[in-house]
Amino acid sequence: MTIASLDDYIAANKNTVLFTKPTTRPTQSWERWGSLFDIAGTPDAGVLATGNTVDGVVPDGSVTTGYIKVPQASGSSIHISKITYGSRTYPVRICLYDKVFSCGAYSGASTDTTLGTPPSFLSRMPNGNYIGTELWAEQVTNANTTFTCDVNYLDQDGNAGDTGGVGFTTPYASEWSRIPLAVGDNGISRITRVRQNTCTGTFNFAILRPLWKGTVYWNECNAWVGSQGNTAVFKVDGLLQTGLPKVYPTSALILMLGSLDTRYNSMCYPDVMIEFADK
Repeated sequence: MTIASLDDYIAANKNTVLFTKPTTRPTQSWERWGSLFDIAGTPDAGVLATGNTVDGVVPDGSVTTGYIKVPQASGSSIHISKITYGSRTYPVRICLYDKVFSCGAYSGASTDTTLGTPPSFLSRMPNGNYIGTELWAEQVTNANTTFTCDVNYLDQDGNAGDTGGVGFTTPYASEWSRIPLAVGDNGISRITRVRQNTCTGTFNFAILRPLWKGTVYWNECNAWVGSQGNTAVFKVDGLLQTGLPKVYPTSALILMLGSLDTRYNSMCYPDVMIEFADK
């Protein structure tokens, strides 16, 4: 049953899941996005390489190590109802996604791959459509030069699309680079073909469903607040801020991190607690 009112939320079952990592990773520049997916902590470290370059996979977060797992629910509809978050170091942008499709890892040695029969992820689209889904490249091992790619796909309505050539300067392992879709497209339902240039390094391509975004500024950051002699600070986004996005038992939840300070080219040390409500 969908949570449609405050009374529904109060009556709903609630579970919380923590995300925290003891170490961070560098990024090529402060504007870049990255994940700590393969770093030990909570959750446990996962493996960056997707493990399927032929058809790709729909990741199942309930069985695959590394993803933020959706707690077991007794209700039929699961929603993200509250997120408590903070940074132990410096200002940061934090995004939560459901990785609904991934293929790779591909070599940078000028390969051209047409995918065979990619599995459908429509069951992870709460409105029964692909509007709002995003296309990203995930670096698995460091690139030594500009990584250029071109992706053919089907858009939100099943029409053929082409990103054209897109380049990213020497991305580090675990960095994420968003690939713009063709003008007029606002979602992606399938990757059909991937091409990339000659450079060292390997990478995945992924389709992500955005769920939530939060920002920690300097005056909200634990490092700055601590230097003023105060206690740690955490921000809380409740029902109105999260928008109660629906998730599924198999959702493969990942956090994407990006610095907000030109002096820090890394992914920071975030602490995030996610509340799930089901009814």
